[in-house]
Amino acid sequence: MNKTKKSSAIVDSCANCDAPGRMTCSKCKLAKYCSRSCQRHHWGKGEHKRFCLTPAERTTKGAAEAAAVPTVASKSAGGDKECVICLECLATAETVTLPCKHTFHAECVSSMRKLTQNQACPVCRADLPPGPKRAFEEAIRPYLVIERRLAREGRAWTALSKEERDAMDAVIALWRGAASEGQTEAQYNLGLLLQKSRGVAKDEAEAAKWFRKAAKQGLARAQSTLGVALMQGIGVANDEVEAAKWYRKAAEQGHA
Repeated sequence: MNKTKKSSAIVDSCANCDAPGRMTCSKCKLAKYCSRSCQRHHWGKGEHKRFCLTPAERTTKGAAEAAAVPTVASKSAGGDKECVICLECLATAETVTLPCKHTFHAECVSSMRKLTQNQACPVCRADLPPGPKRAFEEAIRPYLVIERRLAREGRAWTALSKEERDAMDAVIALWRGAASEGQTEAQYNLGLLLQKSRGVAKDEAEAAKWFRKAAKQGLARAQSTLGVALMQGIGVANDEVEAAKWYRKAAEQGHA
């Protein structure tokens, strides 16, 4: 009984000062506050106004479209803002932006998933999106449906309907989020979409980046694909020596 109360207190704590929350934001129905003064402070200086979404705005489709999009924060984009989990500057590592629009270090979000029972954004208490493995798996089916439909109808990826484009936007958003948290299959498949321009603008350099991340974690297909990219100079500078290294690593795992 005591443990349950403790967990509830953590979830319902004031978003501004962490005191027990006694009232809820009337718009998002998520953020808790201990007083009107804390609510007013968090709305203004705490920037809740920028990120507050109604329940309707947090639909599955809306969440997928706004799902975590990784980026290595630059000084111009991330400035000196801190990750509120580790209190380090966001510009020092790869970041992930949650559906609630709050941004953290991707590694911090992964650690939070593993180490805490409170699976919620530490700023606004909105539920975290699916974990990287589940996010990757959720996107597989809609992607395969579109891929097979295009093959059956003889259509190119540039001829997607609006419904199909929306579905692919959701797939890409889920895979980006999973990839930013280190899910190797998501990294590899996102790289393929970017390299082949499937539902997203072609970006061979970014594709090579995701292939390299997956290859470093030991995914044989990614190692072989990265080898091809290095050998042919696709998205990266031509480097036959490094290409041979990745071919060899893939071969050692039985991937020809």
